[in-house]
Amino acid sequence: MTKRHAGCVSLLIMGLAAAGFLATAQAEVVTTDQVATPALSEPGAPPDEARARIQRQLEALGVPPGTAAERAGALTQEEAQQLAGRLDTLPAGGALSTTDLLFILLIAILVALAL
Repeated sequence: MTKRHAGCVSLLIMGLAAAGFLATAQAEVVTTDQVATPALSEPGAPPDEARARIQRQLEALGVPPGTAAERAGALTQEEAQQLAGRLDTLPAGGALSTTDLLFILLIAILVALAL
């Protein structure tokens, strides 16, 4: 056996030995009932102040009252507290960053060159 083969064999053995020490990940299927918060699972739960404020802000932005109540009710407590009072300062859907625009331009150039 040459030195090169011996080195490859020793690297292979060390790699296999190290692979035995690596932790493995485990996953399992969970149901919605196991992870849903009580506020989401109880449709008749009374809205708190943060959700009521978000609902008013959505209505002021032109969302129908029923839809605004549904959207505000679907928020978790943490989400409602984060959004309350600053909903009008968040970007609306469809805002593209400079990176997005450069990526689109690159794809357009590649497609033009391919034709």
